[in-house]
Amino acid sequence: LAETNRTPFDLAEGECQVSVGFNTEYMHSSVGFALIMLSESEYASILFMSLFSVMFCLVVYSYLWSRGSYPRYRYDNLMHLCWKTSFTYIFNIPVFLLKPFSSGLKNKDPWLYNQPYSAFKTDALIGQGV
Repeated sequence: LAETNRTPFDLAEGECQVSVGFNTEYMHSSVGFALIMLSESEYASILFMSLFSVMFCLVVYSYLWSRGSYPRYRYDNLMHLCWKTSFTYIFNIPVFLLKPFSSGLKNKDPWLYNQPYSAFKTDALIGQGV
């Protein structure tokens, strides 16, 4: 969502600041500006003519919801959101998803996990001074 450069994350330029930026460079030749707008409408027609229309509408709804709900972010807030919040959640999801499978292995294969000097019990043996 932050890579799309929309309202909460429009760090390069705000929508109210359209007198500066790439729009003024393409205003001198209306053909360049028209090609940019036509390319965006081409993507919209491809999406609406395909089977992904419902998913596209949900994504657009989520964009509109986030644009209306959250204020504009500063760079430090965006880095905090991406690196400290989202990054930790994303990398902890596999841990929580694979945890039930790893605990289920201990119950299903007692020969592997109940060996007296297996790799899983070396910490306990070292702690006892054996």
